[in-house]
Formats: sequence, C-alpha cells, structure tokens
Amino acid sequence: MTLEDAFDEPAFIPYLAAGDPDFESSLEYVEALADGGADVIELGLPFSEPIAEGPTIQQAIVRSLESGMTPERFFEFVDALDVDVPLVCMTYYNLIYQFGPEDADPVRPFVERAAEAGIEGFVVPDLPAEEADLLRGYCDEYGLDLIFIVAPTTAGDRLGRMMEQVSGYVYVQARLGVTGARSDLSDQTDETLARLEDYDVPKAVGFGISTGEHAEAVVAAGADGVIVGSALVDIVAEGHENGEATETTAERLESLARELKSGALAGAERRPRPADCGAAWARNRPSRASDGAEIHCVAAYENINEAASKEGAMADRLPTGISVLDRVIGGGIPAGSIVLLDASPASQSELFLYELTATRGTLYLTTIRSEQAVQDALGRATASVGNPTVRDIGGDAPLDGANRLVHDLPESSNLIVDVVDELEREDRTRYRTFLNNLQTHMANTGGLAVLHAMKGHEVANRVVSKHMADVVFDLRTSVEGTEVENKLAVPKFRGGAALQETIKLQLAEDVSIDTSRDIA
Repeated sequence: MTLEDAFDEPAFIPYLAAGDPDFESSLEYVEALADGGADVIELGLPFSEPIAEGPTIQQAIVRSLESGMTPERFFEFVDALDVDVPLVCMTYYNLIYQFGPEDADPVRPFVERAAEAGIEGFVVPDLPAEEADLLRGYCDEYGLDLIFIVAPTTAGDRLGRMMEQVSGYVYVQARLGVTGARSDLSDQTDETLARLEDYDVPKAVGFGISTGEHAEAVVAAGADGVIVGSALVDIVAEGHENGEATETTAERLESLARELKSGALAGAERRPRPADCGAAWARNRPSRASDGAEIHCVAAYENINEAASKEGAMADRLPTGISVLDRVIGGGIPAGSIVLLDASPASQSELFLYELTATRGTLYLTTIRSEQAVQDALGRATASVGNPTVRDIGGDAPLDGANRLVHDLPESSNLIVDVVDELEREDRTRYRTFLNNLQTHMANTGGLAVLHAMKGHEVANRVVSKHMADVVFDLRTSVEGTEVENKLAVPKFRGGAALQETIKLQLAEDVSIDTSRDIA
C-alpha cells in the first residue's frame, strides 16, 4: 500500500515517537494504531533540538532518546513492525545529512536505508523547500515521497516553491505555533485549505486535533485527512508515568484511533460533493502537485476561495502577540522580517519577547541569562506565553552557536536573540554575514526574528543591526521622581508605515497601552 492509496477515503494519520517509552512497548503501540484504522503512520525519529514540537512531543522525544533510539535503531524498529500501512519518517535534517560513512554523499545513505526498511516518505520540519533539492532528488531516485508543512502564513512564491517539491500529501498546519492537542480548532484551517485548493495533492491537517469531533470538522471543511500526534502521545506518557500495562495503553490508543478514523469518515459525509466531484477521492490522483493540475469541485468551494482572496492581503502578516501593538501596525509584522527591539535594560522589554512566544513555535537564544533563568521567567509571567525552545549560546563563540541553530529553524517560526549585543561584538564581516544569512532564511521560511538590543552600552555593530533590520522598535524609558514612563517609537517599518507618533505603554504584568495620560 502506498501513500497515494491511503487517500482513497479521508485518511487518519497518527504520529508516535519511535521507541517511546521503550522499543518493545512502542512496537505494540504503533501496531495498535494500525489496528484502530490508521491509513498512514508518522514515526518520529528523535532529534535533540525538536524546535517545531510542543512540550508533549518534546517529552516523548526525550523518553525515546533515553531508551536508546538512534537512526540505525529506528530502521531496525521499522523492520520489526508488523503493519500493512505506509510509514512516514518525521525527523530533522541534521540527522538525515549526517547519517552514513564520512566519505559518502550526504543524504543518500539515509534515504537508501529508509527505502530498504520500508519507509514511504519523509516530513522534515526544519528543511525549507528552497533548500530541499538534494533530498528531493534522492527521494525521486528511491521512490519516496517528501511531505512539507504548510503554515497558515505560507503564501506566494514560498507556497509555490513548496508545492513544486511536495509529494505524497501536504501537512497542513491548522494554526500557528508548535504541536499540541487543543480543545478547539483554529479558524485558520479553512483559509489554508482554500489557498491549496488549486493543487492536486492530498491535504492532511494537523496541529491540535484530539477528538473525533475535531476530525469530522476538519474533513468537512475540505481536508483529505487528519494528522494526530499529541493526543496519542499523551496516552503513552500517562501509561508510562502510571506504570500501566503495555496492553492497556495499547487498547486506549486503538480506541482513540477508531474514534478519530470514524470522525474523519463522518466529515466526508458532511462536505459539499456536487455530482461531478467524485474524482476527489480517485485512485489516479497525481502523486506530485502541479500548478497546472485540474481543479476539482470548484463550484462546491467557491465561497471558501472568495474568502481566501479577501484575506490575501493579510496572509503574510505575523501577529506579535501584543494586540494593542498589532492594531497600530496594521495587524502584525510582515512574514520574513527581522525586528530590532532597542530598549533600556531596566524597561522590562523582555515582556515583548515573552508574549511573542505565544504566537507560534519559537527558538529563544539567550546570550547572558542561563536557559533555566529564562524558563523560570517565562513560568512566572502572568501574560500569555508559549513553550519556546530555549538555548544558551553565551560563551566564547556565540555567533557560531547562533548560526548552527538558526539553520534548523522551521517554517513560520519565531527566533528571539536576547540579547543581541554579544553577537554585535563579533567581527563586523562575520556579523554582517550572519544577518544576511538570517534575512534569507527568514524570507524563505516566512518566520519572524527579533533581536533584543540594550541601550546604554552601544557596540560598534549596532548601526549594522539597525540598517539590516526590517523593523525597528525603539523603546524609550524615562524615570521622573516616582513615575516610570515607557514610549515606543517605530521609526522604521519595511512593508508598512513607520509610526508618526510614539505610543505610551504600560509594562507591568503584560504590555498594554497606558491610558493614564494622552499619548505624547
């Protein structure tokens, strides 16, 4: 059975981390999902920097690594499985690139070994389509599919390039952020599916689906399948923590799988299906997307396409998480931007950074505070915050650490550098190269980078940061007697308009407009 066959009807695609919590139990859990109606199974090959994942799957990856999972052990796991559904490997590009002998061509050994083991395709969250030619070529050589994750903000040339490279199915990200089960679904799903309607490749929606009702709603909205990870991983985690018998946990997994598959099938009964739309589930659907592919069921989805066109102007705006600021700057910051936040050390400007983490998956690079100090500060925050991946790059070579981690930043993610002063102290040529590479990567992946700079100890390369930044937030803090006043100026805003007036802000439990006096 191939990935193409899996979408003869709405597909249920579960995810588990291979080897979580141990090799033998994990085999039973994956087989239980197949028994419960899985049409495709995504198997996570754990990587130590899973920056696209929420805390649930991060912990699964930790358990898998602690149980001894490695790339070769992963292929042994696949060999040992007794299932009759296509298997997709979800991992990060570093593992694919580094696998095999040192003198071998990069990427080829991994793809070849995966094909031997029976893997049908790959999901690589940190690989932009613009850099995927090597992997795409080897996938074609060995007959494997390459699946890309399309975020709610993916549009224009980035979407076109991605759809030229994709095969098997498209992983449609239901909302911005990291993986994780949710109690409700995002309105962004309909908009994303509408943007993909012209491409004749199956669309499977993931991120936040946890119930049969969710699966039904997503398929009814036009999805060809549903992807479920965190809700299933939660069951594995609970069984492990409670000392539950493997058989009991497997039964719970199979039960939820049946519920999700039933929901997907029920959703198909609810979706508009004019008489001439029977081809939507046809076996002869092309395995690669094409700009010239025939558009199915246009009449049935005219209303969705119309809504998408109205939203097009805002599709590439990324919210900051601070509603008062987003309203002033037209809904958010253009995707692919670098923002310089220039602030006083005593201004509590870090609240901007904390609230930004709630908007989407975030890699938080700290150069002065320890990882634990940042995590503790996020834990104490009363504003809405996310679950960023925090990494300490301070030390002798912070720029090297930043370069290494930024390269793996996935589609539509945030990058925070707190504070950028330590990088600005590097050689100017090296720092300019870093910013140029960062600008290219953010443009290719549609993410948002925020460089947090400190006033009061200007460094030689601050002028470079200001010149290279697409947006400059200048936070001005003054203290008069017992009063502290914070005013935000936006003197530079590429892709929008610089503000003609400053905004008076209150930085306390969160970032808000200070209404105690008129804006000055």
